[in-house]
Amino acid sequence: MANAGVPSMTIDRNEAALAARHCRPYVLVVDDEPVLREEIVEYLQARGFEADAVSNGRDALDRLRADSSVTVMLSDIRMPEMDGLALAEAAIAQSGEEHAIEVVMLTGHATVNDAAAAARLRAIDFLLKPLEFATLKSALQRAHDSARTRRAKWQEVRALDMMYANTRTEIASLQSLISQLQSRLAQPENAR
Repeated sequence: MANAGVPSMTIDRNEAALAARHCRPYVLVVDDEPVLREEIVEYLQARGFEADAVSNGRDALDRLRADSSVTVMLSDIRMPEMDGLALAEAAIAQSGEEHAIEVVMLTGHATVNDAAAAARLRAIDFLLKPLEFATLKSALQRAHDSARTRRAKWQEVRALDMMYANTRTEIASLQSLISQLQSRLAQPENAR
């Protein structure tokens, strides 16, 4: 039997599943090579990552808009329509800190310019094809940890902002009460 005014400690099964999902790395793989996409997703899923894949930048942005639980985007740089650098810039801008993602870039044709552009976009890592899967796994785990930290910091800032707003409201109420009391005290005793 719950006490009045005491919040219930019961956790809905859906909430528990959602919380567990947010703890596991969730990687969106973006590459126009279907075989590589499939291999990466299978490798990650076999190692406890949640992973999904799309073949182009437009679909990646749509997926990120629809599912804020994605914490890492692994993107090829060279793709038709929208290259990985343009995608990374759009994805980071679209997600914000509340739903922060980290980007790991992947390329078979590395150039110094691409690496510099990826660094300017704040990509957390830059991997070369052919992939070394152990390197991929550690890069994606680091990226996931960074995204979770950024999201947690955003939550802390939001909570502090709410506490500040509530405190200002309470102060305003107390100031009003003090003014009312001062007015009453200023009145002659027989008028009270």
